Amino acid sequence: MKLLDILARDLKEWPEGFTDSVGQSVLGRLHPAYGEIKHLPEPFELAEDWGSAVVSRADWQATLPAAKKAAAEDREKEIEEMANTMEFGGMADARLLYAAGYRKQVQP
Repeated sequence: MKLLDILARDLKEWPEGFTDSVGQSVLGRLHPAYGEIKHLPEPFELAEDWGSAVVSRADWQATLPAAKKAAAEDREKEIEEMANTMEFGGMADARLLYAAGYRKQVQP
């Protein structure tokens, strides 16, 4: 997975003190692509392009809507699979599915 895709999925907000763009070290830690060398303490998944990728703040922000949509679709798929494999044992199972976001109408 490319660094931009990993950041779109995992980076909740742009790092404080990182003005324009970021790169990634071999340890998975983010650092400013240019200027002062400092790292975020928590590592991210190591990108396939970690040694050469430079992700700008604008590129990261542009990918956020698509990443959120993909995450929601993945969640919906997981819930659907859970509903299809679950043997309903009563109200507790129905409440579990409802809490997970399952809203599909059951056809008689």
